[in-house]
Amino acid sequence: MNAGEQVGSAAKDAVSAVTSLLTNPVGALQAGYNALGPARAQAAGAALCVMFAIIAPLGVLINGPDVFALLGLGLGLYAESNFGIFIRVVLAMLILAAAMIAASLGVRKVASSQAPIAADIYGVGAALTPLGLGMFLSSFLHGSPELGMLLMVFASCYVVLILFAAFTRIGGVSEKIAAPGVPAVFVVSLYICKVILGAMTGGPNGL
Repeated sequence: MNAGEQVGSAAKDAVSAVTSLLTNPVGALQAGYNALGPARAQAAGAALCVMFAIIAPLGVLINGPDVFALLGLGLGLYAESNFGIFIRVVLAMLILAAAMIAASLGVRKVASSQAPIAADIYGVGAALTPLGLGMFLSSFLHGSPELGMLLMVFASCYVVLILFAAFTRIGGVSEKIAAPGVPAVFVVSLYICKVILGAMTGGPNGL
């Protein structure tokens, strides 16, 4: 299978995973992983992370250029176009996904889990899917910020639930360790993002 076919297969598996996650986001996680197998699940998880990185800021780019410009201003991108800011935010989202995968792997190593890294990539990709969709949809509700906030809270709850399920159902981590492991992933990954983005820009603000 050449590179193009591999990308196409991963994208197809990712779309299938999104479909199952929309109907049964927690319960279908293990079944989807087992059906794909570690290799395909790893590729599908990576594709989900890329989809998250693109979809999350896309809605703001389309529907809220003023808000997006304000976001860029807050990140120190004073002379950037909306598209330029979009590309930088996509990069930041990819770094976040990678940091979460690394943190998830670290938690599993502490728990002495023997599951492959595919479990981390697929689990994080699945967990970020509702967040990306929530960010995209909430950008259409800029006229009703309260509804947008409620949608983000709803999506964030699913991130926690799916990440916990990924630890316990496909990652081989006990519930005792998975419970503190989920917030540990958030804290560690956000700190990693802060360090990397700060180093890339030579300042504490990132990007």
